[in-house]
Amino acid sequence: MSKRVIVVTGISGSGKSTALRNMDSVVHLNCEEGKDILFTLKNKQFFKSTHITTPMQVIEYIQLAEDKPQVQSIVIDGLNYLMDMYESQFIYKSADTRSAWQDYGQFYKDLVHNIAVSSKDFIILAHVAYRYNEQNMAIEATIPVKGALAKAGLEASFTTVIGADIVKLEDLEKYSNPLLNITEDDKEDEFKYVLQTRKLANTKNTLIKVPMGVFARNEAFIDSDMSLVMQRLREYYA
Repeated sequence: MSKRVIVVTGISGSGKSTALRNMDSVVHLNCEEGKDILFTLKNKQFFKSTHITTPMQVIEYIQLAEDKPQVQSIVIDGLNYLMDMYESQFIYKSADTRSAWQDYGQFYKDLVHNIAVSSKDFIILAHVAYRYNEQNMAIEATIPVKGALAKAGLEASFTTVIGADIVKLEDLEKYSNPLLNITEDDKEDEFKYVLQTRKLANTKNTLIKVPMGVFARNEAFIDSDMSLVMQRLREYYA
């Protein structure tokens, strides 16, 4: 598996998709019906966005991209919608739901396998939900999924998980670093769209996990720009 496989989690509207705006050499697999890219594709060498209408297309595009040198990264946008699509198309009206749920789990295993054997980089966007863990008596984050996959959590399949969030500027003051640029618009809004790369005391129950040493402590928050993250991972694994 390429070590540059990263999951970006966040609630709706936290900036997951727009964090792709500075990426290039990308195949963007849009699994959310009715959603379009919210940034321009002008001046990009290669950025192909495709609406996915059936889950198997994602695996097909991953396999087809292997022989395309102009493709460096594949984006799955988003993982929740992909699994929901499988459920609605193959389980909802199935005469044998037990077998269909087994196929659901196998589809996910096939997806992870195809990511594992690919030479491309992957960015996987996923909505996150929060639930109360009675045993730990704490609110915990999860990537919503059904069936047996819910026990381990989809995030368990991947090494690197970061969070997309909107943070007040006053809460970013002690995290000054070259990857965090406060613009005039940010100052006017008094908040900033960011990517969070490390767990903190108030976010210890999130899904964030990044290999040690990829980001410094003061880089817990960086600009909402996935090109910065991918560049750092390429340097780390060089």
